[in-house]
Amino acid sequence: MKPILIDAIYINTGGALTVLNRLIDGAVDSGLDFVLLKDERCPKLHSEENIHNIVILPPSLKTRHKYYKTHKQEFHSVLCMGNVPPSIKMPCKVHTYFHNLSILIPPATYSVRQRFKFYLKRRVIQFLSKNTNTWIVQTCNTRNILQESFRNKTKPTFIYPIYFIPESFKDIPSLNRTEYLFIGDYTCAKGHEELLEAWIKLHDDGIDLPLNLTVSRRPMTEQFCQKIDKAVANGVLVKNHGFIPFYKVYELYEKSKVIIYPSQNESLGLGIVEGISVGCDVIASDLPYVHAICHPSEVFDCKNPDSIVEAVIKYENGHSPKSELTIHDCTAELINFLKK
Repeated sequence: MKPILIDAIYINTGGALTVLNRLIDGAVDSGLDFVLLKDERCPKLHSEENIHNIVILPPSLKTRHKYYKTHKQEFHSVLCMGNVPPSIKMPCKVHTYFHNLSILIPPATYSVRQRFKFYLKRRVIQFLSKNTNTWIVQTCNTRNILQESFRNKTKPTFIYPIYFIPESFKDIPSLNRTEYLFIGDYTCAKGHEELLEAWIKLHDDGIDLPLNLTVSRRPMTEQFCQKIDKAVANGVLVKNHGFIPFYKVYELYEKSKVIIYPSQNESLGLGIVEGISVGCDVIASDLPYVHAICHPSEVFDCKNPDSIVEAVIKYENGHSPKSELTIHDCTAELINFLKK
């Protein structure tokens, strides 16, 4: 059988890089015969030393097009991990893993320039969609948005969530957890502003609950970081840890009883998945992406700080159900799918 092409052009940071690492780990462990098309900006992958065939290219439509034209007859199937189908029709099956919902629904808070940039990306993907046989997504929420955005409900769309929960996470004791946690850097659509305002309101009402954030300090986030500093100076129990390595995330989970998740949309919501896996409850936005992956303990209107306050108080009263995860990691299933 010919090798499988895993096209990871356009992947170099964030959740997409986490998914790519998990997929490549699984592919290497399973002995899959594959060629990795890697973005030159991408850091070294966990299993990179065990990959037999890596081609490194710049994130250029022209360079990528030339590669496909030159090697189009060489593969059993193709998996495009970076949202964008090939620029040509391939003689083998092509599957495109779509995970960037901001391309389909740019947050209202984005600038005109940002929204135009995502509009162009959306049009390119829509134009190239004729060159993929299937779409692959993390959740039914992403599937529904993708189908509605491209107005093409006839092309098969498969749901294969990919994530990794370390065994050490599953051994975290459930006792003596008292804190709240939201893991995620600041963006306009993540809900940090509303969450901080809710915590200020709780403090003003005499309710002080420790909240941990992981907002990096950089020019784009400086204004919000200053709001955190002001709240802390006024006695609000918020601690911003900034960007932290993975082992520090483990330490935060050890102290946390609740993952609070005010984001407006997610392709998966890895913080929710990890949180429930380590025994935390989830209080989250009352939105389809949350209900697509779990049964949360409480929900709120993510644009309304008062609603966040109400959900937290209701949870603290002690009558909320235990949160339950409703998905599982499908790395092995996806690898078997690529072999067909």
